[in-house]
Amino acid sequence: MKVDCERAMSTIVDAETKPSGAAPPDLPWSRLPPGAMMELDLTEIEESAISHLKTASSSWLSSFGFATLYAQPPATHAWIRLGEQAQIKKVCFFFEQQWKWRLKRVHVFGPTDMTPDEIMGLLRKRHASFATISCTAVDDMARWNGPWHHRSWRPVNEDIIVDLPGSESEYLCSLGRNAQTQLPYYLKKLQKELGSKYAVISLTGPQIPSATFQELVELNRARIVRKGVSHLWEAQHVRNRLELARTCGLFCGIRRGDELLAGTVSYLHGNEAYFVLIGHRTDFDRLRLGKLALWLTIQRLIQLGFRRYHLLWGMSSYKLQLGGRPHRLMEVAVFGDAWAAGLWRAERGAECIRNITQRVARIPFSVGRKLSAVLRPSTASSHSL
Repeated sequence: MKVDCERAMSTIVDAETKPSGAAPPDLPWSRLPPGAMMELDLTEIEESAISHLKTASSSWLSSFGFATLYAQPPATHAWIRLGEQAQIKKVCFFFEQQWKWRLKRVHVFGPTDMTPDEIMGLLRKRHASFATISCTAVDDMARWNGPWHHRSWRPVNEDIIVDLPGSESEYLCSLGRNAQTQLPYYLKKLQKELGSKYAVISLTGPQIPSATFQELVELNRARIVRKGVSHLWEAQHVRNRLELARTCGLFCGIRRGDELLAGTVSYLHGNEAYFVLIGHRTDFDRLRLGKLALWLTIQRLIQLGFRRYHLLWGMSSYKLQLGGRPHRLMEVAVFGDAWAAGLWRAERGAECIRNITQRVARIPFSVGRKLSAVLRPSTASSHSL
């Protein structure tokens, strides 16, 4: 299994990072000069062109796979700028949307290498009022500075990044004292309780069975619903993300016989990995199976030579305990005119007021529940009366 996994892993990494070389003559852009720009309808291009688009992005968050299979709504078009020998120098994937007040929006899946001038050119070409660019790092915000009627931005999420060293022991030593003690302890506790009945599995790409992927989704769903939160992975999302996982995914899990106890799904791009899904049996909470599964995933990534692990989406204490460092992700808005900028800012202000109003409205119910819990006689007191 280990040899097969590493062979599949090598195939995935090669597919994600292999340079394209000179463009074959049958590509739509093969006859264009260096520096030329072109837009492509993703529903009409052939597989030979798609294979070049798949390897053109530096980040998975702006890649063809993320934009067309993971994200909702998906990208419908691509914009490319050519370098020498008709190679793709820059690429972005985007969709168009009719926004409020009949404004047309172009949404670009970032981070992007496009310049503000190139974004403005795309707006003019698509007859759009403004563009939004997702997943822009704070470190990249300087080049988006400008007057209020040209640019705007807001924080939308957080990427918790773990820099992976060359060895598992080096990684463990980089963690806090509690994590250094607890992770091996819980693994030994798992081994003691389940003995030879459990197994750690690591599967990549086409090795990932549909049933195993679905099983992990359901474990995650049970965990989310138990918190009183709606689960966002609908049936179509699961199908698309399974397809993507079978192309560039890594599944790590803990099994007992045919039963999945815990697992993670990550997507691989170049020498970086992106964590998107975790699940574990809630009746094994005492064994900290979720944190164990993520630790085992990090160990596997180190073994495979990955250098960075992105723990998407948002802040959680377990991510920090495993060595993650928070990096804020921003959404940048680029406006075609002051009218679009004013309406955008008015909508953002109204949204902020709605959010505050909803939170304030929930305060009495929250306080009431807490007071009720404090004032309610305990079971022991009731029995003593």
